[in-house]
Amino acid sequence: MSEPMPRSKWQSISALPRFFVFAYVWSWIFWIPMVLAYRNRGPVPEDAGALQGIPVWALVAALIGGYGPTIAALVLTGRQEGKPGVKALLQRLKIWRVGWSWHLFAWLSPVVFVVVAIAILYARGGNLGEPNLQRLRLIPIALFFAIPFGPLGEELGWRGYALPRLQEKYSALTASIALGLIWTFWHTPMFWAPGGTVISGGPVTLWAVAKYVAFLVGLAILYTWLYNNTKGSVLLAVIFHTTANAMLPLIAFPDRGDDAGRLVDELSIIPIWLTVAVVLAIYGPKTLTRRTPEP
Repeated sequence: MSEPMPRSKWQSISALPRFFVFAYVWSWIFWIPMVLAYRNRGPVPEDAGALQGIPVWALVAALIGGYGPTIAALVLTGRQEGKPGVKALLQRLKIWRVGWSWHLFAWLSPVVFVVVAIAILYARGGNLGEPNLQRLRLIPIALFFAIPFGPLGEELGWRGYALPRLQEKYSALTASIALGLIWTFWHTPMFWAPGGTVISGGPVTLWAVAKYVAFLVGLAILYTWLYNNTKGSVLLAVIFHTTANAMLPLIAFPDRGDDAGRLVDELSIIPIWLTVAVVLAIYGPKTLTRRTPEP
């Protein structure tokens, strides 16, 4: 790779459309055949798992497709900034000395969001079935399998590459909303897949998409707040993404229905946006931090 060249603000911003197109095209090339294979599978028993009948190649394609943002970030950074740029990007995965409070937020806040959502569900008369607390021993396994399906494939791209460039031109809040929208619709093929989004498994309607937009835009604001206050740590973003994907409290409810699980996801929008409101009130929308965000 060539030696890195100084990056002007215009060069940084103009690189973003190429990044987003690259991420979308890579992911959709793999995801669309996987979704077609899922929707064209033969008859399966009513009590069969969501993945039964899907060819192995389609599951592998789903995994590879999820790495579109990270691959786009690495390729474009290599072309624009050379090996030193790629090394600097990867170094953000090693930033962990950021204060214990930020680690606690990354590890535990998604758990709190789900617990609050479950409480709201029960207050409204819903039910997830009989809890089995012994299943909580499966938490390490859930976290292990959550890491490759989303966090590693996305965060070097969304937070490591796109977010700092967006913040060079826009406020932290505006950059977060823009990135949240792009992040939402990057998932579009997965709306018709088994799992992967709040919509997956249910009817794909404008209302369902609107709720998913609210879900991811709220999270995107919290990701930016986390990133800007942890020296640009992509590692903390990966942890936050992993814990959010794992939906750990639901492990204790093995008899919950798919609809109940989706409803918990949707109800978690409430605590997410309450947290966003507190963050905006304390840190302000311009930088979401009390210091200048990392470049």
